[in-house]
Amino acid sequence: MKKILIYLSSVFVVLLLLTIGVLEKSFSKEEHARQQAISLVSEYNVLKQVEEFYWYRGQTETYTLYGRNNDNQLVYIVMDVKQNRGYVYHDAEIISRDAVMQRALNQYPSATVRRVVLGLENDRVIWELTYRLNGQYSYIVFDAKTGSVLHEIKNATNE
Repeated sequence: MKKILIYLSSVFVVLLLLTIGVLEKSFSKEEHARQQAISLVSEYNVLKQVEEFYWYRGQTETYTLYGRNNDNQLVYIVMDVKQNRGYVYHDAEIISRDAVMQRALNQYPSATVRRVVLGLENDRVIWELTYRLNGQYSYIVFDAKTGSVLHEIKNATNE
């Protein structure tokens, strides 16, 4: 009987920890921002399927959703959180995330890409790429329409 109680207690603790983990994730800041972005877009019935979410926290806090519109076309919806404005870009108008990553890795072959987000900076749609090289984090900001490098911050922080 004692072994059964210990076993049941162990199972209960594991289930409790899993439940806490799921709840914590569902209430994380990024998940909250994602849900807020989806809610804003759903009011206008612009997207029928969301595939990616980006949260840019630079000069202009930006939520970006990437997905299929009602015509089944891939689009980016970029929202300026503070100004409560949104912009729609067709997939072909924006340099792909993979292309931006490849450009960074061509320049820094031993770097590890940590994060790539689409956002707004000075009313321009940008990709911000964070990479780690030699134990330090650096950033490259690309114009998302042309792919040109707008600026780069090297060795911004240590690990």
